[in-house]
Parts: sequence; C-alpha cells; structure tokens
Amino acid sequence: INAEYGAIIGAGPGGLSTAMLLSSRGFDVTIFEKAAQVGGRCSLVQLQTPSASDNDALDTYNFDSGPTILIMKYILEEIFQQSGNRNVDDYLKFEKIDPMYRLYFHEDPSASKQYRDKNSEGKPNQPVEDPSSSSEGTSSDEEHAARSSSASSEIKDPSSKNAAPEYYIDMSSTPKNMRKELRRVFPGENTDEGYEKFKSNEKQRYDSLMPLLQREWSSLWGNLLSVQAAYALPHLGLFRSLFSVLGDYFQNENIRICFTFQAKYLGMSPKTCPGTFGLIPFVEHNFGIHYVYGGLRRISEVMADVVKDLGGKILLNNPVKNIIVENQSAKGVVLQDGTEERFDKVVVNADFGYAANNLFPEGTLKRWTPKVLDKCGLSCGTFTMYLGLDTIYQIPHHNVIFAENYMKNIDGITNGEFDIESEFSIYVCNPSIRDPSMAPDGHSALFILVPCTNLRGQVDWSDMDVVKKMRRKTISILEKRLKLDNLESHIRCERIISPYNWKTDYNVYEGAVFNLAHTVGQMLYWRPHNKFEDVDDCFITGGGTHPGSGLPTIYESGRLVAKLLCDEYGMAY
Repeated sequence: INAEYGAIIGAGPGGLSTAMLLSSRGFDVTIFEKAAQVGGRCSLVQLQTPSASDNDALDTYNFDSGPTILIMKYILEEIFQQSGNRNVDDYLKFEKIDPMYRLYFHEDPSASKQYRDKNSEGKPNQPVEDPSSSSEGTSSDEEHAARSSSASSEIKDPSSKNAAPEYYIDMSSTPKNMRKELRRVFPGENTDEGYEKFKSNEKQRYDSLMPLLQREWSSLWGNLLSVQAAYALPHLGLFRSLFSVLGDYFQNENIRICFTFQAKYLGMSPKTCPGTFGLIPFVEHNFGIHYVYGGLRRISEVMADVVKDLGGKILLNNPVKNIIVENQSAKGVVLQDGTEERFDKVVVNADFGYAANNLFPEGTLKRWTPKVLDKCGLSCGTFTMYLGLDTIYQIPHHNVIFAENYMKNIDGITNGEFDIESEFSIYVCNPSIRDPSMAPDGHSALFILVPCTNLRGQVDWSDMDVVKKMRRKTISILEKRLKLDNLESHIRCERIISPYNWKTDYNVYEGAVFNLAHTVGQMLYWRPHNKFEDVDDCFITGGGTHPGSGLPTIYESGRLVAKLLCDEYGMAY
C-alpha cells in the first residue's frame, strides 16, 4: 500500500499503541515527544545518590511514574498480536500477583458503623494460612519478601517490629481464598452468597459493556440503536453509584469499600462513580492483576522498540507548539523551535485538557472550548512520593490504607476540600520484595500515592510549605498505620510530584491525573471523540477520550484510532 503520513503528539500508552498498530499496517508514523523518554505518565522515574559503600559509585532507584497495577492483560496481548503477530510475553516478564493487595482498616471492619451486625463479636482479624497456596503460577508477597530478606545479609530488616496491623484483608483473585478471607474478616455476614452474586452479576455487566467500550462513539444514534447497546441497556447502571451497586451484594459498608475503592483508578469517589464501573473490581477478581518486571514503564519502552522495528519514528525532546489547522482540518504540527512539519493526519496523545487549551489555534474549537473545559468535571489529583530506602520493609507489593474516616476523606476530595491535617487514605507500592532491579541489593524503591484535590480545590499545591506539611503527615501515617518504623531515617533519596508538578512537568490539565471525570455526561458519546469532532483529520487517544482513563482503556483508545484511520483509507484492520 502507499504509505500515509501521520503525526502523533505524545509517546504515552495511547500514542504508542496507535503507532504500533498503524506502523504494522504500512503507515508512515512519526511520534513527537516533549520528554527525553517515552511513556508520559507511564514512564521511568529514576533517583540516584552516592553509594554508602563506594564514594565513586551511585546507587540507583527505579520507579513507575504513574500506574503500578496492570489489569486486563489480555488487551495488551491483543495489541501486540495485532501488530505483526507478536507475543507480548516474548518482550516482557509478567507475574500474576495473588493476593492482589492488602487493605488496611483503622478499626475492626466487621463492626461497620452503618450496618453493624449485632451477632458479631468484633474480634480482631487473625491471619489465615497461606492465602495464595492454591494459585498456580503465582507466588505470595510473603514468599518474595522471604527471598528478598535471605538474598542479602546487608538488609536492615524491620519486620520484627512490622507485624501486620490488626485490621486488614488480603484481596485475592482466587475464589476459594477470597471467600475464606471474607469469612475471616467479616464473621456473621453472608459473604459467600454476596461474593458469588457479585461475580455472576458483574460478569453479565462486563460481557454486555465491553462491546460498547470497544466501539467508536462519534455517532450517538448509530451506537444507541445497535444490537450491543440493546443487550447492554439493562446492565449499564449509569444512574446508580458504584457504592450503591455493591450494596446489592454486601450490606456491610466496609465490604463495599473493599470492592469499590477501585473508583480511584478513575480518580473518582465510589459514591459518585457510575455503577457501570462495577466491571473494574470484576476484572480484577476474574482475571487477576499483573506485575511487569522492571516496572510497568517497561511496557512503554518495549512498545517504542516495536514501533521503531516497524519503521516508525520517535523524536524525543521535540515538544509540539501547536497543530496546523487550515479550513478546519489538521495539516501538521509546529515544533517549539518554529519548524513546521506537514502530515496527512494528526493524532493527539497529549493530555486532552492541555491540548484543547494550548495546541489548537484560537477560535478553532467549537465544542471543546477552554470555557467548556472550565465547567467540565475533573478527576482528583495525586500527591506522589518516590522514596529510595536503605532497607526493605516486609509489607506486600500493593497496600491501601483507608483513612480513619474514609467517607469524609473521599467526600473532601470530591468537594475540593481536602484536609491535610486529618488522616487520609494512602496507596503504597513495594515492588522491591519481588523485583531486585528496582533498587540496590538490600534497598527498596517505595512508591507512595495519596489521592487528593486537583488544582481547582482549596489546597495551594504550589506552596512548598504545604508540600512539606503533606510530606510530614504522609510519613507519619505510614509509620503509624503500616508500622514502617523509623521510615524517615531510612530515606536516602526522594522525589515528590504534587498536582502542581503534574501540571508544570507533565502538562496535566489542572493537575487532574485521571483526566475528565467519568460521569454520565462525560462518557461514551459525551466524551471527546476518538475522531475529533472539532477538527477534521485529527484524532484523539489517551485517557481524556473514549473509553476513558486507566492503562487497558487507554490502549483500547489507541486501537480505536488505528481502526478509524484504516477505515478512512479503505484498509482492512
């Protein structure tokens, strides 16, 4: 076929998946990336500090900048298979993690304040025997931690003082283990029946909704009148919250929290996230979650290698100043140095809010104007800490600490009234218990993420005094709730990315790292279209367009754009 020339602005997961699929079909693709590396919010954060044992050497700590959990691995497998019949397992080493993560409560979760079971004795949680023993092909975090501890006599192991807090639950994708753990933590509740109902009902939702999420939504009626839409209608759950939907399966509100905190993957509260997204906890419990050795940023790096192998070009340190628009059609890009590059099509993988405000000539946009974006709902922000430690704490790979008043915490984030003084929820990723490549021998790279308000909220994230106070509070919570004794003294290097830094360093609109909120009025047809409705020959991929935020859906947006371009040129996808 004759090569068609396409520019892609941004080498994030959406741009890379688009480039892989198009390059494998003969398109001449050039990616312009402003940073010195690929990946965008799924890239490498690397910290270095002089080695304590050798003054002439540097100790290196590697972190994922953003996503640390891979769900729906099969989407990634399909992208590789459809890019020249490649097998992603030939490029990356994956491990299914089970238990998936440990969730920590401030008090006995079985004694839910709203739905307290009078027959429950409220006894402290007791550990169960090896909750991952029946998971073939997986290994528990405890096993990895033991191997990490025995791998080096240099490790300063605080585990003797680091017994798991009293109230926790290990969430498993193995049904037998999940049922057992629910019974352990919530005695007196009919959790077996609720869990089975959750798996059954949410499978129906998943089966009916996935075809809609994998469709392009430029046409409202064309999609609504489709067979897939008719099948999905009873399962949409658009006008119920995710928290309400889980009430169909579990009365105890703390059990609901265990199955709805995943709304934070979309930067939302489970009380405002549409019930449609019950499919997120379902896919975790049905397919499990995966880790990529070297970190999830390795996916971006490998995808870039494939693009180049297929003849595509990736130009790093090449920020785009604006898109050339003539007669309401995209004709190319202008680089920061003023160079004009002409192309047949332009794919935007930059943050959508940033792109709409900065990349299109003034007056070009009709629907998605800056004024409209000002009124759009946005996801939350994140306060992210990357800590290089001289020890390995014996906690699981994935940990979620629920604030003492979890609902007040998430309501505050939603309302823009985040309280730094009160206890807040924290996610902690500890990959060094299974992956020695993330830090020097006996050391660890600890990733800490606090959901918080974006730049529209009341907190001034540009104020360094605020950032320092937030840092101190976060360390204090971790030392108290996770028993990370003397955490401060073990920090050898660190970096903090606040919502303000997400905006200034990563061009994230209003520091809302999960893009536009996934409310009913900003989903499907009502989200920016993959074939951009405001400018011809322009396409959108990434978390700000359909299907939405999150790695698998961003990969899917790249596939939708590739299909649209193949359709335009009469090519078989």
